[in-house]
Amino acid sequence: MMKSIKYILSSALMMAACTLTLSSCSDDDLGPTIFPDPGSELDSTAYTYKFDKWLQQNYLQPFNLQFVYKMKDISTNMNYNVIPASFQKAEDVAVLAKYMWFDAYEAVAGDGIEFLKQNSPRMIHIIGSPAYETDGSIIQGLAEGGVKISLYQVNDIDANSYESLNNICFKVMHHEFTHILHQKKTYPTTFNLVSNGKYDGTNWASKNTYVVRSLGFVDPYASSQYREDYAETTALYITYSDEEWAQLLDDASHGWYYDSKSSRAYRYCYYTNNEVSDDNIKYAATNEVRDYVTPDDDTVKVAFNTINNSVRYSNNYYMGTAPYTINSDSTAYHDAKGRPVDAGGYLLDLDGSRIRIPLLIHDVEDTDGVKGNEAILAKLAIIRQWFLDSWNIDLDALHREVQKRQHNYDINALRKQIDDVK
Repeated sequence: MMKSIKYILSSALMMAACTLTLSSCSDDDLGPTIFPDPGSELDSTAYTYKFDKWLQQNYLQPFNLQFVYKMKDISTNMNYNVIPASFQKAEDVAVLAKYMWFDAYEAVAGDGIEFLKQNSPRMIHIIGSPAYETDGSIIQGLAEGGVKISLYQVNDIDANSYESLNNICFKVMHHEFTHILHQKKTYPTTFNLVSNGKYDGTNWASKNTYVVRSLGFVDPYASSQYREDYAETTALYITYSDEEWAQLLDDASHGWYYDSKSSRAYRYCYYTNNEVSDDNIKYAATNEVRDYVTPDDDTVKVAFNTINNSVRYSNNYYMGTAPYTINSDSTAYHDAKGRPVDAGGYLLDLDGSRIRIPLLIHDVEDTDGVKGNEAILAKLAIIRQWFLDSWNIDLDALHREVQKRQHNYDINALRKQIDDVK
């Protein structure tokens, strides 16, 4: 089943937001809150009291943001059959979003609290299950006018895995927050020129990740249109580890062959009997490539059969280096390097058998005319400068701050913040 994250801009909600003179549509200063103060309504005997109080203290009061976890029909898209977030998952998403998103921006922005108060969404609404489209795709996040972000599938998160959190929640959060920021201060139009003519707003969901990276996009959704490319590139750079980002750029620097029948992309190829021609070509995935040390002590990439765990060989054999010599009793031959050979000059292994030549691996030819890694880095440079010029935020510092938090958090310590509420 193909997964896709879809982001929907609700013009009706945008108009309503403008009527309320929210910061997303007006330069007027924000009031203390657009939501009624629930403090007097909280029941200290209720099971949810500590969590509700923590949300009030950490989202509503400092940022004018309502964190909604008790799923309400009025806040939920009625086109989808969904279930509420579990209470534990709701707590986990709340404390982790505060720690990895809000606290990270607060640490690198000039006046972090004021920056977030002016620019964060007014509502985060979490839902337990994914929303399924009729084509089988999964909706993980919806954004409405820079005012509300809905996060789906939170019941599936693993609070101890930042990869799980990024895939389901935090990449979506950073993506949508980037939209909010560039709606306030437009990003440079030079960004749109980097991959001009390569976007596909209709068929992006069917694109292969590796193929679009070769075209200069971080993932298929980024290839749908300019603004999604901008937000997705930003979100992936912030949430990807250094190793993941380096792998992304490496993927983008190569050509890929996409097999529509198997829905797989291949970075490598080899040829039957090492005879290079279009008729002999076969494709190999990364796990079907192995290092092989030749009789000349050179290390080469060769094709590997993962079914029987063996190297794939040609029908040819390694020759020794002339001249060849024979010992005094005429029973053994050696080449110029002293290696055993047979009477025909073919190199022999320890068992006295000829050494077959493996099928050599080649990179798939890059025929799209785009240096994908250079395109992605050009886009990142524009984004980096825009963050600095428009928001006085060092994007690399934000990346490092998020990475530090992603790799060094204690979910039990974060949960304890709620437990300690009086």
